[in-house]
Amino acid sequence: MAPYYIEGESLWRMQSYGVSNHYFDIGTFLILDHTIYPTTPIPVTGECGYEYYSSDYCQLYDDEDEAVNTLIIQPYTDCDRNDYLNGVSTLDLYKIYHHIHGPLPFEDMDPEEDAPFRYISADADADEDVDDADVYMIQQMILGYRDDLTRTSWEWVMKDALEGDPERFEDYPFEFVLSDQWPGGIIMPALKTEDITVDLDRYFGFRTTKEGDIIGIGEEEVTTNDWICGSGYYFNGGSIASRSNLFSTTRAKIEKGSIINFDVYIDDPKELLTFELPIFFNTENLELNSINFINGFVPKWNFQSSLNLLTILDFSHDNKPLNIRGGQLFSFSMITKSDIDGPESLINSSADRKVETIGMDEKPVDLGLRIEIANVIPTKLRAEGRIDGGQLSIFIASPEEQNVNARLFSSDGTVLDSRALFLSKGDNLIPIDISLPAGILFIAISNSSEITTSKIVIPQ
Repeated sequence: MAPYYIEGESLWRMQSYGVSNHYFDIGTFLILDHTIYPTTPIPVTGECGYEYYSSDYCQLYDDEDEAVNTLIIQPYTDCDRNDYLNGVSTLDLYKIYHHIHGPLPFEDMDPEEDAPFRYISADADADEDVDDADVYMIQQMILGYRDDLTRTSWEWVMKDALEGDPERFEDYPFEFVLSDQWPGGIIMPALKTEDITVDLDRYFGFRTTKEGDIIGIGEEEVTTNDWICGSGYYFNGGSIASRSNLFSTTRAKIEKGSIINFDVYIDDPKELLTFELPIFFNTENLELNSINFINGFVPKWNFQSSLNLLTILDFSHDNKPLNIRGGQLFSFSMITKSDIDGPESLINSSADRKVETIGMDEKPVDLGLRIEIANVIPTKLRAEGRIDGGQLSIFIASPEEQNVNARLFSSDGTVLDSRALFLSKGDNLIPIDISLPAGILFIAISNSSEITTSKIVIPQ
């Protein structure tokens, strides 16, 4: 009895649009003398598009007189947050909403023959009907309010079955999904090797569709939240040096209890159908204090501390451009829960979600999106001396608008400068335009209830 190796092409993952974090097992059971001998299930994985089964994957046994093989094909999916979100975009929400409310039903999307898969994929709550409840459920997942959907994150359809009755598949696609047969898998008993070779697609031909993702058919439809085939995201590697993540602050250290005010700007405005801005924070150091949208921009938003994620989300409900203009888009503030050494530890990036801005032609566009630190408001007075180009300035962080007295004196107690100052809330930089001796100098800033001091070395 010689081993027989399966080699062939499957439509597996034809509908998966460039995501690859799930797999399936092929298990073979050899039946000899009415005794079942199981073999080790073989996981099969792959990237975008087609997959090929070779001798590394599955093995059948040949017998001239007896059908000695039973196959169990058991698809597997994580059904966790990442598995659901993998590839789901704001454009999916837009397409599902406008299938329900017009003007573009799934049947009129290209290619038309994939409409049944779109119905399966859009049915997030698994009630076999695509309605506003599905839009809401997928929206809540992107915003971070929920970690899964009611329907399993992937659905499988046997190619042989849907091609055998394409009209019924078009009219009743939910009758063809295989999830009801799990976790036992798809069992194919009493096979000869010739059964497989004669009709390979009958046993290994599958199409899949991922829950929530209806628009990723082919490279022309890829958006920025398709993991494998998508474009890059703006907050690249957590670096604050990238063009879309610009910080402007005069301080290197931010103390516990301080309020950091951020402004979000658009430098290159364009008309948009959808907008998603995920901003990742280290919630061990920060918590959201407030958020303020301006210029008529009223999106959905959520700060999910367990995900370290602030998400801003909007999509067109009337096929008209979103109310997003150039300049400042919104502002938000965070409270520091511990001392922070520098702004590079404030905002991070993640492969989980990316900035997604989709133009009126349903393609990603670049808005010149950036984030700046507007100011940092400390919990108490803080002062330090700074020298730039031989010029001494006193940096003072103030928790409120107030009048203070500032003194500069030498190590022997000689007062070199004394003045009354009015401080604005946040950061203040006071130039000192007098001639100063070399050596150690001391700075004292005081109000009616506190005094803060620091020292600076004036070089020769």
